[in-house]
Amino acid sequence: MAKTENDLKVTKAWQNLVATYPGMANMASYIQNKSFNTDKRIVVVFSPDAVAPAGANGLSLAAGELTQGTAANIWVRAIREDVLINCGTAD
Repeated sequence: MAKTENDLKVTKAWQNLVATYPGMANMASYIQNKSFNTDKRIVVVFSPDAVAPAGANGLSLAAGELTQGTAANIWVRAIREDVLINCGTAD
């Protein structure tokens, strides 16, 4: 069953969404950049690893963009400044 989680502020430090929202682990999940400012970007990494990725490798999402994936760990970080995201599981 799909579930939308509470919005989350993402900082420039890697954050594991699964630590905040355990129900997203190994489930079809989505992450959306809720910013309206085109300079506010986030990086998303769907990973089996419980260790934060190195650098800024991953999928970059601009304002309003969304991505989906399935992984044991879902890592996110802001590129320049804090960004509000929407996330949850999909059917």
